Amino acid sequence: MAECEGTPIAEVIKKEQVKLEQQIINFELIMSQATNLKDLKTRFQKIKAIEGIVTEKASVLLIPSDVQKLQELIEFITGEEQEIQRIKEGINDASVIHQDAMRAIDETEQFIRKKRNKQNFFYSKLVKHAVKSGKEK
Repeated sequence: MAECEGTPIAEVIKKEQVKLEQQIINFELIMSQATNLKDLKTRFQKIKAIEGIVTEKASVLLIPSDVQKLQELIEFITGEEQEIQRIKEGINDASVIHQDAMRAIDETEQFIRKKRNKQNFFYSKLVKHAVKSGKEK
């Protein structure tokens, strides 16, 4: 290349090399974004799976009458809420798609929190009823 300095071919080669380097940088950026989106998708799928499991387990106790089962369900839901928090911690990008995902995850968290609160309500009612029944005997 030193022999060709200043010649048009050397300039063309340098320009092409700069273009190639820029394309490599762009490609690496695209690959990084793709990896990031794939990770986001995986995290979101895990959270939606948790939502499905919580919904399924809560629907089994449509008529909650077993204090022990209610307590186990509440503990399970609490554990799943903690898992969602761990999953969310890995989402730290400020892009629009990440912000949208965080909003959707927040909605899922609210849904699960409502399920837990409902089960807590039934649990406290059952415990109060059991205490009253025990005192009446």
